[in-house]
Amino acid sequence: MLPVIPASEECLLVPFYVRGIPVGTIWAIMHNDRRQFDAEDDRVMASLGKFASSAYQALVRIEDLKSQVAEREKAEAELRELTDGLEEQVRARTAELQRSEERLRLAQQVARIGTFEWNIQTGVNTWTPELEEMYGLPPGGFGGTQTAFENLVHPDDRAGVIELNNWALKTGKPTKGEWRVVWPDGSVHWIAGRWQVFMNESGGPSRMIGVNIEITDRKRAEEALLGMSRKLIEAHEQERTRRKRPSRRRCPTTRASLDRTPSSPTGCP
Repeated sequence: MLPVIPASEECLLVPFYVRGIPVGTIWAIMHNDRRQFDAEDDRVMASLGKFASSAYQALVRIEDLKSQVAEREKAEAELRELTDGLEEQVRARTAELQRSEERLRLAQQVARIGTFEWNIQTGVNTWTPELEEMYGLPPGGFGGTQTAFENLVHPDDRAGVIELNNWALKTGKPTKGEWRVVWPDGSVHWIAGRWQVFMNESGGPSRMIGVNIEITDRKRAEEALLGMSRKLIEAHEQERTRRKRPSRRRCPTTRASLDRTPSSPTGCP
């Protein structure tokens, strides 16, 4: 430590603190022996100590804030990078799902398959446009409830369809069936369906998912084949009956036959 020039005659030393910890001191040196420090000097030095403490604490806070801001900016940058990556993944996944849905929709249209999902908890039954078309409805024309579906089923088949659904709700097993539906124009069409009920954690029915396909042409072909088979069977039975009948051919009787000689042939020609 270098000597003080001119030599000090008297000094005051005031420490200053930050958060209760001493971090420095303020010195006041008197070089003139004709003056001494008094109470006012003590008060001023104490005030300077407090000011220095406040200034130092403010500086520390500023540095802390800078550090916090830097850390926050770093975290935000990392979050933005992560968010951008997630958004890109979501966009890619969404695009893939859209392509999959388009392929599925095209396959359903080509195969004339309609799908549905019945949320048993909310009661909402959602149909695809292809399924609505099978029941003679325009897109969005389905009522969206299970009752609305049951009302579209032919009255003679309705009880059987309800029984199948109740069995599926009870067991949760895959179920299938065939039934007729009546279109708004009064025409009757055939539907084949496959569906399954999925249970919730408590074991109760949660939702039903299934597919329908129109089989009207197949049913008409089956009815035509059945009609032809019946006609063939009837024709076969008629032919068997005809062949079982006894023959009753009569010999012609003429005057010449009455005059035949013993050497003349007898019997029918």
